[in-house]
Amino acid sequence: LERPIIFNESRLEEFHSDLCRAFLISNQAWRICEDPFIRYFYEKWVPGSLLPSRKTLSGRVLEEEASRVTSSMKQQVERRFATGQSDGWKNVAKTHLQASLINVEYTVSSLVLHSDNSFQCLS
Repeated sequence: LERPIIFNESRLEEFHSDLCRAFLISNQAWRICEDPFIRYFYEKWVPGSLLPSRKTLSGRVLEEEASRVTSSMKQQVERRFATGQSDGWKNVAKTHLQASLINVEYTVSSLVLHSDNSFQCLS
């Protein structure tokens, strides 16, 4: 049996960052972290893990994560040769989409996904 995780402030920030990435990767709605059963589940099985509000998770935590990923990608591609690519299309809802990516030494990184009414950095 494992000992319970102690959530000090830095550990809680790391938990929120990982939770943000998990939500993004699994395409979960931000509001799920405010669902009463999900909160109960985390309180029961991950004691001390305070779930952030959806506004905190999709705001400050997401911005910090995007900033971390962007600066990491900049360090990885600095002073290296790269090729860029961009493509545009419409999705099933007829929304115009445009994506950009770069290839640096055989590693592809998504840069931006832009639609009619939104702009999202990817990585």
